[in-house]
Amino acid sequence: MGENTANLLVGNQLPLNIALEEISYYRDVIGEIIKEEAKNKKFSLDAFYEIISHFNTIVDDAIQSVIRSHVKDYTKKTTDQETAPKLLDKD
Repeated sequence: MGENTANLLVGNQLPLNIALEEISYYRDVIGEIIKEEAKNKKFSLDAFYEIISHFNTIVDDAIQSVIRSHVKDYTKKTTDQETAPKLLDKD
């Protein structure tokens, strides 16, 4: 998931901070939905904590994946842009 998202970000020259802001926004929105559902279902505090902790772990893993992939793709793109003129100069 992270690699495909990062490829889109780099390909469209979208800054990483925008992606991270979006992820944070949706984390909050989904977290509120989980909280409301937990209230409606009368979950115990322990059950709610287990669910929200698992959700946050998944989101954190996704963020790390996007960051790693974005940095990798950005570095490759930057390196390719620096290498191309050098290759042309050799001719």
